Amino acid sequence: MKFLIGLVLGILIVPIGIFLYIRSGSAPAAATDPAMPFEKFLAKGALRARISKEAPQRDVASFTTGDLAAGAEVYQKNCAFCHGLPQQPPSAASKGMFPRAPQLFTADDTVTDDPPGVTYWKIRNGIRLTGMPSFKDALTEQQMWQVSALMARADKLPPDVLLALKPAPLPAILAAPQTKKAHIGIMLASVSAFCSLFRHALAALGQPMPDTKRQAVDAMAQLTGANPSAFHAVLDLREAKRKEREIDIEASLHAYLEFVEVVTSEVDRRFAST
Repeated sequence: MKFLIGLVLGILIVPIGIFLYIRSGSAPAAATDPAMPFEKFLAKGALRARISKEAPQRDVASFTTGDLAAGAEVYQKNCAFCHGLPQQPPSAASKGMFPRAPQLFTADDTVTDDPPGVTYWKIRNGIRLTGMPSFKDALTEQQMWQVSALMARADKLPPDVLLALKPAPLPAILAAPQTKKAHIGIMLASVSAFCSLFRHALAALGQPMPDTKRQAVDAMAQLTGANPSAFHAVLDLREAKRKEREIDIEASLHAYLEFVEVVTSEVDRRFAST
């Protein structure tokens, strides 16, 4: 009888302990938290087993330079923000993700040794509990295979394809000589309009419409994974909560425009998939 009671208690103590661990707020939930015990083992094991079972087999050696260039264009619009471009540093957002977004044009993270079907599966289905979305409703089958072929040859791409993977030129507003005052003026003059657009875009996507500008920025950041710090800095300036000398104006303008670009691309992608 004692053995039976001990067995029952032993069985119950595990789910109770897990429940208390989660309810206590100790479980890692933020992107900056370390991995949970066995999290990597379970996640990677499940992913590898699923891909091994479902990844299609296709020879992409026949894909032309035109196919690779088309894949590069798709990659620029949908993937580069997280996974990087050749000989470029990773974006600030990619460094803040958990798990870290692999930089697919670096020696450490390249997937040139993976079968193209594995890359295709990840593009099509996404990866649960990461920042990797499914593109099956946003891209065509041909586009997904073109990106897969691009990744398979990432270390030996033709010059024309590498040209298509160059970073977009700086907006004229950044390329031209400007004073800090002008940069501040640009952000202060546009922040209200952008926040209003964010609110209406969220509503159009079926999300609750935020009441304030800051709530709109935070909601859009949560939806897209973009870093909202530059927008908060501009709102702080606008509301006289911070002074100009407390802010890196040049870096803030870059981050401000990057946030707008990420949000615009994500909203376009979501509308295209509906």
